[in-house]
Amino acid sequence: MSGSAQILRLQLHLESMTLSRVLDRLAVLGLVPRVVAFRRGTDGQGRLRLTLDAMAPPQAANLIARLEQIPAVVVVTQVPIHPPRRSAPQNPPVSM
Repeated sequence: MSGSAQILRLQLHLESMTLSRVLDRLAVLGLVPRVVAFRRGTDGQGRLRLTLDAMAPPQAANLIARLEQIPAVVVVTQVPIHPPRRSAPQNPPVSM
C-alpha cells in the first residue's frame, strides 16, 4: 500500500443492512475504502476495519461523527498509524 492511510475501527450491532449503511455513507461522502475487513465477535457484535486515504483531522472528525449517526454503529475509533520501525544499525565486528 503506497501513500498515507487512515484506519477507522467500528463496533457494530449485527443487524440487517448495517455494513451496507456504512459503505453507503462513505459513498455519499465520496470516499472509497482501500480495505474493508469485517469480523463477527462472540458478543453478538461485529468489528469493521476501514482503511481510507489520509485526511485532515477536521475531515476525519466529521467522518467519525457521521458514521456514529448510523443507528447500528456503537462506536468509531481512529487507529493511529506509526511509521515502520527501522532496525538499529548493526555494528560490524571489530577485528583486533
